[in-house]
This record gives sequence, structure tokens and C-alpha cells, in this order.
Amino acid sequence: MLSDGLSKRTVDTYVDAAVLFSGRLLATQPRVRDWEQVGRDHLREFFAWLRAGSESGRPCPHRLQPGTTPSCKGYGKGYVNNVGRCLQ
Repeated sequence: MLSDGLSKRTVDTYVDAAVLFSGRLLATQPRVRDWEQVGRDHLREFFAWLRAGSESGRPCPHRLQPGTTPSCKGYGKGYVNNVGRCLQ
């Protein structure tokens, strides 16, 4: 991707979004084994989970990322929108 003129930071952001989403899928949807099986409902649940954080009683999104806080109040709307654009 760097050869396409994207900065390292952009590539890292895309990779981070994919890792976070795939980690969530592995944790909650073990039957999903191929990207072709991922549907709109999987994405909607993922974005709702990012927004809710631990206040909803669900695990915090940060728990999928080593070295981060074990609980939080969820991500802001801007960050969630950015993750969505990265996953496109």
C-alpha cells in the first residue's frame, strides 16, 4: 500500500481497524471463517459495540488491544466513523 502513495500512518490505521474488527469477529462469531461470510449485521454489531464500551455490560473494545485499559466508556462517534471508512 505504501507504493500507492499512502502514508505509514494511514496504512497503520487501516491495519488497526481490520485487526480490531477481525478480533471482535473471532471472539463473538467463531463460525465466520471467511470474509465473504461477513454481513451488514456483523458490522452494525461491531460499531454498536465500539460505541457502547464497558458501560453496556459488554467487554470493552480495548481488551482486544494489548497494553490498553481493561475498561472504558467506548469510542466516540468520529472514531467509529473513521473505523468504518477504513474497513471499506
